[in-house]
Amino acid sequence: TAGFHSNPYMADVFGWNRGWDVFYDSLEDDVDDFNPYVKGDVINSKVDAWLSSYVSANRDTPMFLWVHYMDAHEPYVPGKEHIDMIDSSIHLTNEQMFALFKNVVLKRDASDKQTVELLKKLYCAHVREIDEYTAAFFDLLRKHDVLSDSTVIITADHGDEFGDHGALSHDGKLYSELIDSPLLIYDENAERSATCDKLVSGIDISPTIVSLFGLGPEPTFQGRSLLPIDTYPEKGCFGEAIGKLSHRVKPTD
Repeated sequence: TAGFHSNPYMADVFGWNRGWDVFYDSLEDDVDDFNPYVKGDVINSKVDAWLSSYVSANRDTPMFLWVHYMDAHEPYVPGKEHIDMIDSSIHLTNEQMFALFKNVVLKRDASDKQTVELLKKLYCAHVREIDEYTAAFFDLLRKHDVLSDSTVIITADHGDEFGDHGALSHDGKLYSELIDSPLLIYDENAERSATCDKLVSGIDISPTIVSLFGLGPEPTFQGRSLLPIDTYPEKGCFGEAIGKLSHRVKPTD
């Protein structure tokens, strides 16, 4: 098992490294204000090195690999090459984009529609950036000849609001722009593609992984396997609310 990410909330200090054979959390690596997380290309380079070592020594041993990119995240300071994919008329320095974060996003000021639309375009530029990292990740699986034996699950933990319901970022709300996340399952050997329109939940991902390894259900998991899609029941979603008792609750929560 190996995990590679750059989210400070999932660092060793919080215990997220327990149970992994290899775990990289980047908390002690150098970052800057414009990109306060290790970029996706660096994450991929570490994945490449690990796969090279693992495959050569454990060709017939099953593996679980978790990769998390932080790049579609505040403060929304993407590179010009990715901004041009969205709107080539945008010409902002890193300092100007960071100022938008400090003066608009942090203050949850969605009063100016043009500024909000600009922030959304910067966010979409980051999404294009992650598209490239994801494509490169698939290339790594092909390079190390493991893609045909693997199932790849792609998802996200949340979306961001751009004035949809009066604010910015991702505060304590349950609107679709925040909680409807992409969920794709890729199997290179699948004979056909399929779309599931049923309500599913993030808690279904872990039971799906367990079933893919041919293991029996884990009784402590509250979800169920998403596969096969045709047999997934219409049960609705599981949800929970966490009381924010340890810090100031925003007026938008």
